[in-house]
Amino acid sequence: MNIVVTVIAILLVVTGVVVFLSKEDALISHKDPAIKHAVLAQTHRERVWSEWNYRPVEAGKAFRDSLLNPLIVKIYGEHVYVADHGDMKVKRFSLDGEFLNAIGNGVGEGPGEFGNITDFYVRGEDIWIVSLRSRNVSRFNVDGTYRSRFLTSPGALRVAGLAEHLVMMMMGSPELFQEVDTTGRVLKSFGDIVTDQRVNFLALQGTLGSLEDGGFVYVPEYAGYLYLFDRAGEIEKVVQTIDRIPFPGTTSRQTDSGIAFRAPESDVVFGMVNVDAGVLYELVYFKKSTLEERYSVLDRYDASSGAYLSTFRLPVRSIDAQVHGDRIYCLSKGEIVVFERE
Repeated sequence: MNIVVTVIAILLVVTGVVVFLSKEDALISHKDPAIKHAVLAQTHRERVWSEWNYRPVEAGKAFRDSLLNPLIVKIYGEHVYVADHGDMKVKRFSLDGEFLNAIGNGVGEGPGEFGNITDFYVRGEDIWIVSLRSRNVSRFNVDGTYRSRFLTSPGALRVAGLAEHLVMMMMGSPELFQEVDTTGRVLKSFGDIVTDQRVNFLALQGTLGSLEDGGFVYVPEYAGYLYLFDRAGEIEKVVQTIDRIPFPGTTSRQTDSGIAFRAPESDVVFGMVNVDAGVLYELVYFKKSTLEERYSVLDRYDASSGAYLSTFRLPVRSIDAQVHGDRIYCLSKGEIVVFERE
């Protein structure tokens, strides 16, 4: 996931082609979308800072030799999975950083190849890898054996588990999510989140996390909400995060190929989520005016109720982070850095 937006990413709704426009292009502003669901407020009005002491562990060094340009890190069971854009593969490691195998056939459009990797999800011995650019999802065994792939329309950005099926976040679709079976057959579309959703779809991009009860959580990248869904894909609750930031509007311009939209800009970006021992961890990245002032934190919420618990600052500035027991696996400056709680 791109945490710092240095150019304006435009997706043409008509063709689905991603292009880039300079900030000098004439843009039309759209009003901020209104949320369509009741929102539960937090009892805390500001962050409660936890003083957690972490020490670096040797496991972080073991990742370095096998990674080129890591962009996503996730932990499933006793394994660490990393999406590496250097060779366009997902790599599987032990918790101590021992390289086990690579998954995927690299860059391309053939079977098991990817134009990019925007997310992945592991269940048992299977892994599904999403390529928004190629508009498909590829299925492998976790040992790297290719099994199949299916196309997504208009294009999937994220994937998570939904009971025995999958849920995908779609880009440019009237509804934000699709539930599909493990072969890619669409079972239903859902996710009417805000007003003028088709116009403001870039403001809705975010991340998905699988919940222990078979449901999932949706976290917008630019707004301070947690959407908790049950295993049937129904919204259980929408909870305001500690930052209380509303959905921003987008901007657009008319092109010869259709209407092009510009992603919002924000000094606070909400990143990847993971659930560990009943606690939902949300990465928050603060983009301050100077590089030295930029930092990342993990906000802690009760995974069932969405109630805010506390916050701790990460030892290093991170674009992704996963908590597993007493360890934190941080993706920082192109490396996996591992810390253990003292």
